[in-house]
Amino acid sequence: MPSTDPSADTSVKTSAGASRKAPAGASRKTLSKDIVRDVAAVCGSLQRLNLATWLKLDLSMPQFRALAVVSQHPGVTVGDLGTRLSIGQSAASLLTDQLVRRGLVTRSEDPADRRRTLLACTPAGESLVGELQRGKRQTVRDWLAALDDEELDVVARGLATLAAVARADLSPEASSAAPATPTHAGSEQTTTEREETPA
Repeated sequence: MPSTDPSADTSVKTSAGASRKAPAGASRKTLSKDIVRDVAAVCGSLQRLNLATWLKLDLSMPQFRALAVVSQHPGVTVGDLGTRLSIGQSAASLLTDQLVRRGLVTRSEDPADRRRTLLACTPAGESLVGELQRGKRQTVRDWLAALDDEELDVVARGLATLAAVARADLSPEASSAAPATPTHAGSEQTTTEREETPA
């Protein structure tokens, strides 16, 4: 005789059609592993679905990351750019030269200190960054539209909590305490590498 215990069936089917085992009684380690896997799946799907837009940018990953930093922090110096990308000043200077030659970034003298050079995106640079960001945001909106109200509420509350932890980790105090990992910014990387810049 079939069980009438509602807890007997731990399979959960979302309105989007995905079916998975409910994590009832799962350990923190198991839950964390599942979350990391699912976040990676979302990021990977965004990367693949926006590949066509990315290819049109015709930029290496280091170049796009540098462009995104300049877009988010207009007036950043070359040294600050290197710090934010965890690369040396010479590598940051090389990336800056490449972006300036392509008409995506401008250099200007700091009126308060003529020894400092400030970086800013040109309209073309802002357009490239905006195009990729708009594509990703629309994709996420389409995914969220496939969820029912209850699922949307769960996602909203969970992501809000995770985002708060992430923002705290990016605070100036946390950033200054974290060790920098040098990266060779001049090397060309494939456009399908995982992107670390904001969507």
